[in-house]
Amino acid sequence: MKTRLQLAIAMAILASCSNDPSMGTGSQTGNAVMAGRILSTDGTKVEGTVVTILPLNWTPTQSAKANAIQSTLADSAGAYVFVNVPLDTYRIEAIKEHRGWSRTIRATRDSAKVPSGTLGHLGRLLCEVEMNDTVAGGVVELYGLNKFWQLPAAYTPGQELKHLFDSLPPGLQTVRIWSPSRKAVISDLPVRIVSDSMAKVEYEQWGHDVLGPREDD
Repeated sequence: MKTRLQLAIAMAILASCSNDPSMGTGSQTGNAVMAGRILSTDGTKVEGTVVTILPLNWTPTQSAKANAIQSTLADSAGAYVFVNVPLDTYRIEAIKEHRGWSRTIRATRDSAKVPSGTLGHLGRLLCEVEMNDTVAGGVVELYGLNKFWQLPAAYTPGQELKHLFDSLPPGLQTVRIWSPSRKAVISDLPVRIVSDSMAKVEYEQWGHDVLGPREDD
């Protein structure tokens, strides 16, 4: 249940804008306040939509700062608010039944526009990995989402393995491949998740990508 302080902050922020709520200076601790609105174009009720923020560079195998991972419910107007958010770049994810939305946004002390999120049908992502000594026993993870795939330590040379990540909100995503032998990230593969569609990423031994999670333009 939101406190009176949270509700007051949310009303002040949302009253100052129409379709694009702002994020920024509402905290005296040096952290940020993030507020926004979830919309629907197909009659889906937005009340009760689960809205979550996670650091963009976070994966399930890592820890996070206090208050950097938060979750709340949108009200009947689709409004939500997060307070005392550490300054960082985040993935905002909204899920309601079989619909969702996601976006990357930077939490700063200065005001920044956060686009309203419109719920769309969820998508899927098929990952294909060409096995080798570097990736054996490694982990395939999605930045800013609590989803991962553990690769086997035993494999047949040249073997290609597949894994399907289901029920993903539409938006830009980055797939991280971590190597236990190198104890490092060896590839980050950007992909856009589309409603009612299956996206695909492939990893090959010599097909490394620029490291680091990708942000929305």
